[in-house]
Amino acid sequence: MLKKTKYVHEQYLGDQLLLLNLLTFNFVILDHEDTRNWEGNHLTLLHNIDTLQKEYFLVEDDSALLSFALQTLRRKRSLSPGHVIFITDECNQKCPYCFEKESGSLRNIKRALLPEDIDNIFSMIIKIAGSPDRAKIVLFGGEPLLTKNMSLIQHCLSQAKHLGLPPLNIVTNGTTLHQYIGLLTEYSSQIDSVIVTLNGDRSLHEIIRGSTKSPTFDLIINNIKLILDKTPDIGIQINLLLEKRNITNIDDLLETLSREGILGNSQVNLLFGRIQSRTQPLQQNYSNALPYELYYSEIFKQAFHSPYIVDNMIAGSELDILSQIYKHWKTGRIIFPHLRGCEAVYPGRFCYYVDG
Repeated sequence: MLKKTKYVHEQYLGDQLLLLNLLTFNFVILDHEDTRNWEGNHLTLLHNIDTLQKEYFLVEDDSALLSFALQTLRRKRSLSPGHVIFITDECNQKCPYCFEKESGSLRNIKRALLPEDIDNIFSMIIKIAGSPDRAKIVLFGGEPLLTKNMSLIQHCLSQAKHLGLPPLNIVTNGTTLHQYIGLLTEYSSQIDSVIVTLNGDRSLHEIIRGSTKSPTFDLIINNIKLILDKTPDIGIQINLLLEKRNITNIDDLLETLSREGILGNSQVNLLFGRIQSRTQPLQQNYSNALPYELYYSEIFKQAFHSPYIVDNMIAGSELDILSQIYKHWKTGRIIFPHLRGCEAVYPGRFCYYVDG
């Protein structure tokens, strides 16, 4: 005998009723008559009873549905965890929203890892992963590609290649990539992608990043083009960090990237992200941060009219689960919900800091 699943969220839309399955993220909207039948528990009178069964809103046994959902989610368990190596606390930028800023996350303790630290970390990562080929590694900071760190980065890449580790990712502000181009070219097979942040078009980027006196936008754009020209094996991920001042100007940046031959290049992947106010504990939260409840609604408003924004860009922030649900609604593909944040830290990753 069919019954309503208990894993359902109901939301009225005028005289219609939205049903959201909390296990499968399927949804259906009932018309006025079916809403009355649903409310009155007259399930056999529902016009779209077949759809409600197929989408698991009507079930014979809720435990079977839960088992199905858990079995689907267990597939994720076979994936090895990620590993984030914080090369240094120090950075050559002073972005006002960043948890490092000018003082570093450890408050003026400017340190970098040593080559022997890298060796120990790689050894630990291989033990955790079970084998070198299952190790997913991100180099982070501070700014890992400071000029003073070049020999350390070379040691990282050389050791990773020697140990048979997969190509790794490097998170950078992009200002020193031209200084590293020789090293990146030499070890291009050991680098999966370079992840660079932009904060808007030329003027907004400098204002938001606090770099109007020492502009970085053109430098970063030219460095991205240099990577594309010299290292065709290395991917470029551009993270566009959104906040109150740039959310309505997304297309200005995307138009520039398109004109420069960056947007649309097969090596380039662009994703949106929300500035998450990761500042010092003694500092106030970032005043221009987009509230959680406005982040995706504002993106969708812009995407509706944009000639540049595509669904694959709509991701990022701690609420990435909403972008996954959106894509699920459009494609019907199975999703694995999570509440991750940026590349630095989120559940499922081991993090190796300069202090241990």
